[in-house]
Amino acid sequence: MAQWLDMILQDRVNPDTFHRDFPWAEDMIGCPHDAVYHAEGDPWVHTLMVTAALRDSQAYSDMDDDRRAVLRLAAWFHDVAKPATTEVFFDEDLDRERVSQPGHAPLGASMAYQALIDAGAEVEMAREVHALVFWHQRPFHLIKENSFQQRVIRYSQDAGRGNWHELLTLCRADNLGRIAAGAQQTLEELDLLELAIEEVGENIGCDLVREPWPFESDEARVKYLRGPNDGSAFYMPADRERGRMTLMSGLPGAGKDMLIDARFPDTPVVSLDDIRGQMDVGWKDNQGQVLQTGFEAARVHMRAGQDFVWNATGITRQQRQKIIGLARDYDFAIDGISIDIPLQVARDRNRGRSRQVPDQVMQKLGRKRDPLLRDEVHRLWSVDEHGRLEQLFGSEIQSPECLPENA
Repeated sequence: MAQWLDMILQDRVNPDTFHRDFPWAEDMIGCPHDAVYHAEGDPWVHTLMVTAALRDSQAYSDMDDDRRAVLRLAAWFHDVAKPATTEVFFDEDLDRERVSQPGHAPLGASMAYQALIDAGAEVEMAREVHALVFWHQRPFHLIKENSFQQRVIRYSQDAGRGNWHELLTLCRADNLGRIAAGAQQTLEELDLLELAIEEVGENIGCDLVREPWPFESDEARVKYLRGPNDGSAFYMPADRERGRMTLMSGLPGAGKDMLIDARFPDTPVVSLDDIRGQMDVGWKDNQGQVLQTGFEAARVHMRAGQDFVWNATGITRQQRQKIIGLARDYDFAIDGISIDIPLQVARDRNRGRSRQVPDQVMQKLGRKRDPLLRDEVHRLWSVDEHGRLEQLFGSEIQSPECLPENA
């Protein structure tokens, strides 16, 4: 386990010296911050104040040790992507220099997810920190959105073992850890948001601040979370499953092919790597024709109602959306298999492949990896570097046909 991770998990961080141990601190120190919203200083100063405010909060003190550890990790990671997203410009209307860091929350979430796996954290913890970092800015604007109920229900699912109470605890600490004129008003708005979330859950007697929305089935969950904003969270769709697609997600060299060979020996596979080889398309070449060929091969299986494996890196939500949408159009259920291994392990394995991905590309891919979420797949398994599987969510099955045991 990496030293910085052990220090956070064991709650023995010295804030005066932790910048020497936390790999992202150097870039955060001295990074510009908008003086109106962050008069306290740079993102590292802000992060130190946030972690202190978190520790001082009663909500944090009342949590179990393992939940406090997740919140501490999220607090240290919540702004790690600000240096990579900083934009400095002069605002003519305000007649002053502005600093903006658009997209720092989703990028920071992706960075945290792979970094925690690299450092030796358990996958569920990495997923929960990802959710907290990804969502940490959204509550400040959520109550004004038309899709309020759907977003509230979605985070209750994304949070894993966590909940809205934890996210709001982080948001309050984030707000208290800055010097800004509107900080008190923001705290009041977070209180109003919590009341609004409670009201959403009261309709079915669910404490939505602390519990996930209780969908009746995997299909009900996926259909609602992917559906229109005005869809009903109470709707129980009929069972129209025509087949099942197994969606792989993992870095190049992670071991997707080996796992498929061992566990899906008789299942058709649509492999983008194989298609690239057949078409002699490299990683730097345009991938459009490769994707279209893959989608058409998938359609053949879907039209026949035949289970199959989609074998591609699938490490970002954007990469996954078209094949997931296609599977949904054909009423296919989706099983996800996420190969969650350290980046260095994937890089070492990649060097032994005939079609290697350059190291610098591997580094970039690791930085932007997104976990498979509950609006994407019906069931999800995680695979570690030793090939061991753990089911993370979805209907429980003891010996699934789609994941036969190794011989």
